[in-house]
Amino acid sequence: MLIVSFQFISCGSLQKMAVNQTSDVIYSSSFDIENESSWENFEKSVLPNLKMTEGMLSLVPQNQNFLATLTKGYVGYALAVNETLLMDDLYAGKTESEEQNKAIANYSKALEFGLRYLEQKGIKYSFLATKINEEKSIEKLLEKKLSLDLRDKEVVLYTAMALSALINLQKNKSNLVAQLPVAIQMMEWLCSKDPSIAFGTCGIFFGSIESSRPKILGGNPQKGQEYFLKTLEKFPENYLARIFYIQYYIIPMMEESLYKEQMTILEEAKKNFIETTQWSPLKIENNLKNKRLRLFQAISFKRFNILKNHEKELF
Repeated sequence: MLIVSFQFISCGSLQKMAVNQTSDVIYSSSFDIENESSWENFEKSVLPNLKMTEGMLSLVPQNQNFLATLTKGYVGYALAVNETLLMDDLYAGKTESEEQNKAIANYSKALEFGLRYLEQKGIKYSFLATKINEEKSIEKLLEKKLSLDLRDKEVVLYTAMALSALINLQKNKSNLVAQLPVAIQMMEWLCSKDPSIAFGTCGIFFGSIESSRPKILGGNPQKGQEYFLKTLEKFPENYLARIFYIQYYIIPMMEESLYKEQMTILEEAKKNFIETTQWSPLKIENNLKNKRLRLFQAISFKRFNILKNHEKELF
């Protein structure tokens, strides 16, 4: 009987060891998916892989590579798929959208995994929430508890993004809106350490935050525009920054001339994107500096098509 029990324990230990050993590969693969140039392929392939990763995490619940992958993955899916499809519903004038519910569910998952990761590093959300009104207190804690390796930085990035997205999607929940300073302080720490992380996501984040909040709640659309323009100058191939500029600043401010200018740029960029990602005997060489931008661009052109379809409703 003891021998049988020992065999079961050994098998379980070996299984956990094998799963732990695959976690590096799984986390690394999260960067490979950023090379995907098809929005449709991304939409269909990501969720099954995330569910598989959740299954592996259940065997080794403390594995930080899996927690980081799931934080990043669910934010990526909610942003790329759910919020993109939500645009179509909103611009069509729908008062209710299933995509909003899906986005909230996926951002919630991402936030839960991110907070589990941070708690292992000695950072509890209950502490963060009590330090909202203490200047730089959250930044000081992150400085003390985290390293500057990419995994730690990505978890901070995607955890903050998940929290801010949940707030943006549920502005009627005042207790949730009150948590926005947590996300802002997390991003302020991260962007002070790595302002170029994720190809200008810092500028997109702060540009969106400043542009989408009314002045009475601390927003500053002009400052938001400055963030976007600086990001576009530094990362001209990140067309997602241009799309967010249109969504969060240009359309709310009813700047039709700016809208036409940015859409013309995106129209030309879309043609080039198609020519450089589809094979042909006369294929133009792809001069994209970083192929991980392909997914950003694929999302951008999906949203570009939605904007084109609703131009009459926008202006």
